[in-house]
Order: sequence, then C-alpha cells, then structure tokens
Amino acid sequence: MNTQHDYHDIPALLCEGCGKTSTKGGPTWERKNPTTELCKCPKDTTDQESSKKFAKSLQGTGIEKGMDDANRAALQVMANEGSAAAVKHMFTDQKTGRTLSYAEMRMLYG
Repeated sequence: MNTQHDYHDIPALLCEGCGKTSTKGGPTWERKNPTTELCKCPKDTTDQESSKKFAKSLQGTGIEKGMDDANRAALQVMANEGSAAAVKHMFTDQKTGRTLSYAEMRMLYG
C-alpha cells in the first residue's frame, strides 16, 4: 500500500469576502486552474478564514489519517480557530503550558 500523500492537488482557497483566490494551490492544481487575480482583502481576516477552510479540507482525508496525534490536534485547532491559534498551540507544551523553543516545536510537528 502506498502511504505517500499527494500534496500537489491541494486546491487554492477562495476569499469569503470577495470570492477571488486567496491562496495558491498545489502545483498540479495551479496548472489546471491558473490563478490570475489574488484577493486584496485585509489579510488578518482573510488569512484566518482561509486557514480554517484549508484545515477543514484536510480533515477526514488520507493526509489527516497519516498524521500523529500532535499534528492532528494542531490541525483541529487550525480548523476551528485559524492559523494564528494553531501556531500558538504548536509553540505551547500541551502538558505544562510552557512556551516551546523553535527546535522543540519542530521535533513535535516536523
């Protein structure tokens, strides 16, 4: 069984505000759907909504099933609260609440 995941077909996300593309997709998706105009909405709201939508699109897929518990929990935080909350979650020791160093975070989340 092939356990590799193809990230090349991950779709771009559309902005909730203006309907234009707000993120780039994977290389295969980009070739099939050339992006001509990115949204110009304020990034603080667009990025958080886009990150939530992106994380939700991964839930229940082979990508999520291939994750360990720490990465799956971070994906859930991102799906519910956005990328800023996910970054905060990943830099926080879930048992003690201590702030992790970059190296510690990378050891847990890759």
